[in-house]
This record gives sequence, C-alpha cells and structure tokens, in this order.
Amino acid sequence: MFVVYSDIIILISKLFYYVVLLPSILLKNKLFKVQKENITTQLDLVDLRLLDLLQQNSKQTIKELAAQLNLSQTPVHERMKRLEQTGVIRRYVALLDIEKVGKPVIVYCNVSLSQHTPEALSMFSDKVRGLKEVIECYYISGSYDYLLKVITSDIKEYQRFILSNLSVIPNVGQIQSQFVMSNIKYTTAISLEHQVD
Repeated sequence: MFVVYSDIIILISKLFYYVVLLPSILLKNKLFKVQKENITTQLDLVDLRLLDLLQQNSKQTIKELAAQLNLSQTPVHERMKRLEQTGVIRRYVALLDIEKVGKPVIVYCNVSLSQHTPEALSMFSDKVRGLKEVIECYYISGSYDYLLKVITSDIKEYQRFILSNLSVIPNVGQIQSQFVMSNIKYTTAISLEHQVD
C-alpha cells in the first residue's frame, strides 16, 4: 500500500513540474543557450539555481538539492545529467587549502616570447601544460603574451621552476614575477546572476 502511495506522489510531483512549474519558468525568464558539439541546451532559472548550489558544495546529494529547489529527485537528477552531457558542468573537484598541503607561495608570472609564429605559440602552450607547478595559463593581450599562475612550497622551489623549467622553453624572451602577499578573495564560483524579462 505504501509503495502505491509513494508512486502516486512521485507521479503527481513530476506532472506538476512538467505541466505547471516548467512552462511558467520558461515563459517568465530569459533562457540562456549553451551548445557543445551538436547538443544544444537552454538554461532556465532552475538550472542556474542548481549550478549555484553545486558550486557551493558539489557533494550534496540529489535529495538535498531537490529539497532546496522544491522539486522531486528525478527532475534534479535529469537536469544534472543534461548539464554534464552538454558540458556546462565540466567536472567535480576538491578544492584544497594551499597552506595545509604545503604550497603557500602563489606567483603570477608574465611571459613574453621572442617569436610569435604559430609553431612557437603552440610549443610554449604544450610545454606549459606539462609543468605541474602551473595551475593556470592564459594567452593574453598587452605587453606580455602569457599569464601563468604558479604555486610552489617556497621561493627556492619557484626559483628552480624558473631556471630549470620555464626559462629553458624555446622562444621564452622575458619573464616577470609578481608574488602574492595575501589573499583578499578567492573563489571558483561563477556568478550566474540573470535578468528576468
């Protein structure tokens, strides 16, 4: 008897979601189109709220997420799968405390190349991808060509990284280092604020 009632409740909640809630969300809110290869998806307010919750804590269970979104577990699970399949959610990671893992030195390193041929740019990019000390690398505009974020255990390790790993890459011309003195703000969460029509 209990199984029948729970099935009816799940059916009613799905029906409510797909017939009442979802159409009203789609009509009220601006939709964001996301395309990955041949898969296109649209992000509505529920998707954006779900992404906010996952960015705060991706270890939350489907049940916990569903409760916060006022939905049943099935549509939340389906949304998560869709967001993963379309590449909106790239992966789930653990964020470490750099002090506690013994890597407290953060350096932003500007690099300019002596040559700017496609081969030189490609070679630099390939080499930097293999450097474990580099956690971020951007090809940038301005006086320098690249901006690297480097994390090491101390200044000596950073010096060894520059002398043995970075400066020996062909076509590296100029290197400028900026050491982080203190961390004012750090987050990986992307603001998903949106406008409602």
